[in-house]
Amino acid sequence: MPLRAFPNDDWRGFRLLVFTLSTVGLALAASGLLATKVFHQPTTIKYVVTVVGFCLLALLTTVRSPLKLLVGLAILVAPIRAVFTFQDAQVTPLLAVDLLALLVALPRFGSARTALRPMSIVFGLLLLPAVAGATSPGSWVVWLLATIATGWLTFIVAREPGGPAFVVSMLVVSALIQSVIAIWEFKTKHQLFLYSASGSTATSDEAFFHYANLIRPSGTLPDPIGLGQVLALYLPMIVAYAASMRRLSRGLLVLCVGGVTALGLALSLSRMSLVGGLVGTLLTLLLLPRGRRLTTGGGVLVIGVAVGAIALSFGGSELQARVNSIFDPTASHVRTASGDIQREQIWHAALRVGEHNAVTGVGLGNITTALPKYGVPVNAAANAQNTFLQFALLALIGVLVAALTDLGRSFRRERLWAAGAVGSLVATVVTWSTDVEVRYVQISATVAILLALIAALSDSAAAPAKTPPAAP
Repeated sequence: MPLRAFPNDDWRGFRLLVFTLSTVGLALAASGLLATKVFHQPTTIKYVVTVVGFCLLALLTTVRSPLKLLVGLAILVAPIRAVFTFQDAQVTPLLAVDLLALLVALPRFGSARTALRPMSIVFGLLLLPAVAGATSPGSWVVWLLATIATGWLTFIVAREPGGPAFVVSMLVVSALIQSVIAIWEFKTKHQLFLYSASGSTATSDEAFFHYANLIRPSGTLPDPIGLGQVLALYLPMIVAYAASMRRLSRGLLVLCVGGVTALGLALSLSRMSLVGGLVGTLLTLLLLPRGRRLTTGGGVLVIGVAVGAIALSFGGSELQARVNSIFDPTASHVRTASGDIQREQIWHAALRVGEHNAVTGVGLGNITTALPKYGVPVNAAANAQNTFLQFALLALIGVLVAALTDLGRSFRRERLWAAGAVGSLVATVVTWSTDVEVRYVQISATVAILLALIAALSDSAAAPAKTPPAAP
């Protein structure tokens, strides 16, 4: 009997070999032997990871497009802060997926017509002095490699026919997952820890995770601001995906997912993320093709009003006060005024740090030791409160210029997806004005996925247009 589960291609023999090895690994994982040998502190979650990992490996041998499946999985796990100790090294699900995807993707390396691709190399080179001067350069190297690898793998899939729609659809699914978890955390006052023994625990007592009587959810991300940033990035792409639906019912369904995402964003209480998500969404609506602008805008308006009412019923006067503080954050009646005043002081000191260390910087993660020299005492967990002041300014500006160049090239031929990408990029830049969440690989990888989509749109737009064959 032929093995019909395996595609009959040039990789058939290799597929059978990997399937056999993964079957043996699955048996060892199911017995529990693998988890006890690999991890220093085996838990139920880590046991499940070993089993699911070999199941996924076996599944990959049966699909025709394993790279597409792996990139979709990478998009879903990118925002998940799950860390597993393996022989004294920390391994994240994203790193494991990237390594497996690279084995599949390396033979598909080819030329591309995009400004962001060479800029990714320049970005890494410009960050080398900052990485070399960091307190723990090894962790920053892993952060940089994982970020670039995720972006490159996404670019390969996104440049294929139907690739942009696939990447955006995975972003929509990821947005739904993160938002549902955030709403659950807000209502139950528990945080989900996928890397702990129990899987969930009571919300942290840190003031950062509270606002008055409200609990600020973080989803599977490091903190509420990280959750807010990724949800703000997702929203414009969800609007573009809804506009791409040919059936009105499907478009409304996607917009409902956007409503859930907007609710999760509101409950994060991340102010600049709220501003970024709103500005990015409005910009996407303005840039949509004229024929889809009115219908999509009407749906966004209706769902937006409903989300606002639900959010206020959940958050009450505390949420309303948080939103009102956006307009005058340092006013005396604002609960967090002292923190915002300190943030302004940190910005001024960070600017002076940049002026005196313009060439080499002070090293990634070392700004907490530099700020006190300019009159701002901070603790070890502090940061510059601004992504451009925290990281190498020239490197970030180069990436943004390359992204805008690619968007300009792709706008005519890929207007719908370019509209969503412009909104997401603007939303990200807005959130960067008051945070440095990109220092977490969960955030940097998500931004890399967006930049990879932008590069793929530019590459597709630069390719010669295919003309239909002449009639006989």
